[in-house]
Amino acid sequence: MKRKTSILLVTMLLLISIISGCSTGMTSSAAALSNESFRAMGSEDIKENLEIDENNIAGLNNMGYRITESIYTNSKENILFSPLSLSSAIAMLTNGAENETKNEIIKGMEADEATLNATYNHIINLLNSYSEERDIGSGEKTKVTVMNTANSAWFQNGVDVKSDFVDNLKKYYNADAMKVDFSNPNTKDIMNKWIEEKTNNILKDTIKKTKPTDIAYLINTLYFKGTWRDEFYEGGTKKAPFYLSDGSEASVDMMFGNFGKPYYEDDTCQIVGLNYYDATMYVLLPKENLNEFIKSEKYAEIDKMIESTTYNSNIDVYFPKFKYKNSTNLNDHLKNIGIAKIFDPGEADLTRIADMSPENLYVSNIFQNTSIEVDEKGTEAAAVTVVEMECTSAMPTEKVVFNCNKPFMYVIKDDRTGTNLFMGIVQKP
Repeated sequence: MKRKTSILLVTMLLLISIISGCSTGMTSSAAALSNESFRAMGSEDIKENLEIDENNIAGLNNMGYRITESIYTNSKENILFSPLSLSSAIAMLTNGAENETKNEIIKGMEADEATLNATYNHIINLLNSYSEERDIGSGEKTKVTVMNTANSAWFQNGVDVKSDFVDNLKKYYNADAMKVDFSNPNTKDIMNKWIEEKTNNILKDTIKKTKPTDIAYLINTLYFKGTWRDEFYEGGTKKAPFYLSDGSEASVDMMFGNFGKPYYEDDTCQIVGLNYYDATMYVLLPKENLNEFIKSEKYAEIDKMIESTTYNSNIDVYFPKFKYKNSTNLNDHLKNIGIAKIFDPGEADLTRIADMSPENLYVSNIFQNTSIEVDEKGTEAAAVTVVEMECTSAMPTEKVVFNCNKPFMYVIKDDRTGTNLFMGIVQKP
């Protein structure tokens, strides 16, 4: 499958703290649990033989739109959410789920179980290939995109982890599974150092503490730094009003550029594609207000509208610089899309991770921390998704003006697969 998309990001996804009433004796050493090899692809295979199930990408994107809508309903702040980060965590978790618990996750993700692991395997191979140096016309090779993904699994020493589970995580997600001592306060420092190194030192102190009752952590990191193909001239950035949803206005640093870009317009919105070298940020500006647009039927057609963009050579783009962070608990939002059994102490079936009989594993909390910075040169973003588990007991030809001076939405897509890496809403830059 070859589709347009965009990616700009630093996604650090932290998956799974499993908390148990069981006590075990542990050591502070980290020992690998799987001898399986990662299914790595050569550069030619990535270029010619990349096979990513379109249904899984569509399901990933749709889940992202539904959760972003759910978050927006209860928030008046800026929003940043990583569909890829969350779906990667849940895809890994699916390998440990059984019966109705697994069926509910697959349905909520709108995924094809038969190709789910292979899809994420190919996504990992593709995204990691973007960081190669290349000549973009200057005569010198440089990295215009930096993208790195990494996964790891950390289990409490003494827990009998299912070999099939850790083997699948290694084979498809390149996750190294290790035994550690969560009762040792230094363990969190080792894990945090791993996270920092994989995210260019952006995500620090992610894990505040570990406890003797912790069972496991699954960690996925995704880092992206993208350079605009057409940078905004720094001298063109000026203070300008941004009109907030409550009717007031704020003064922001508004960038300006006249570009040829992918463009779409209908009676509800304008969309412009701001290109990186391997990704695109599609900015959606409603003609009325963002709240009415998200409530309308058109919201569900965003990907169709993005696919309908065509090149316009004369667009005046006014786009605010912005930088923000937020943290969102995702429990209720996942329940809203039908993924609920994993949160039920009596109903969750995660026995393919470890059999804790007579107790039972269930997800107690899922949250995502995110950060993004957009300026004249490009974009850098980061996301951390934490899943905690406990043990029970038509284009115009004339000049277009695209003035982002009021709340707007953006989607960052991987250009090759169409995967929505980040979705955001800016209500106040």
